[in-house]
Amino acid sequence: MRLILSSDSVTIGRTLSDLLALMGCEIASADAQGMPALRCHNGTLALHNAQGEAQKLEQPVRLDALAQRIRQLQSSAKGAPLALAHGWRIEPMARMLQGPNGQHVPLTEKECLLLSALHTAHPSSATREQLLKDVWAYEGNIETHTLETHIYRLRSKLSALTPPPCDMMTSDATYRLVLE
Repeated sequence: MRLILSSDSVTIGRTLSDLLALMGCEIASADAQGMPALRCHNGTLALHNAQGEAQKLEQPVRLDALAQRIRQLQSSAKGAPLALAHGWRIEPMARMLQGPNGQHVPLTEKECLLLSALHTAHPSSATREQLLKDVWAYEGNIETHTLETHIYRLRSKLSALTPPPCDMMTSDATYRLVLE
């Protein structure tokens, strides 16, 4: 994995460089194209995708959360299919599920992002707050039922498929993708 690292502080840059080396990342020069970029400016850390869009990182930065965000950016930048159970896969660029026998099930943009976020978190769970942040860019304690509505609709689509590509488990405001 390659990652651009730029910092306005040598100390922060060295520390992040050491952490990324532990993750197996190669630090690329600033002119690399299509790579995620981790930048520190005025003490604020942000992860930039290939299009230059920034995702501010909460501090202190948790290494597992940083690694997850980097993997998420790389897979979305490549548009790589994400494997599910029984030969099914998520096709993020086409926003669909593709089955083993050539079946195609269209997904809305948010359904695709939600399923991809759960896949990225697999085998762990994702919190409600994290999914609202990753899929809808909601910050803080917001009162909404959009996540539950999308989970319900997505479960309906998934349960109608044979063999089922996956299931979603809900427990204590966390969501987990179950691949059999």
